[in-house]
Amino acid sequence: MDRKFALRGHTHPVLQCLFSPNGLLIASIDDHGEIRIWNSRDGSLLKTIETPAQQNQPQIHFSFDSKFVVGIQCGYAFVFGGGRKSVAACLLA
Repeated sequence: MDRKFALRGHTHPVLQCLFSPNGLLIASIDDHGEIRIWNSRDGSLLKTIETPAQQNQPQIHFSFDSKFVVGIQCGYAFVFGGGRKSVAACLLA
C-alpha cells in the first residue's frame, strides 16, 4: 500500500489513530488528550478538539454512524459531534 499523505499537526506523541466506520474520517489522539479529525481522502485537518482532562492513556472511538467522536479519559467519556462546536455530553464512564 502506497503512502498518500502524512497527518501532521500533533505536538505530542500520538497514541491512537482510527478510521470512522464510513471511511471518510480519521481521528487521532495524543498523550495530552488532543483529538484531531482528518479527511481520509486528502489528509486535510478538519477539526482540533481540546479535551478537558488529561491522562497517560486517553482513547477515542467513533459512533457507529460516524457522527460522533468519543474521547475517554480519567473515567469520563467526552462526546463531540452532532453539529455542536463543543462537548455534546460528558458522561461518567
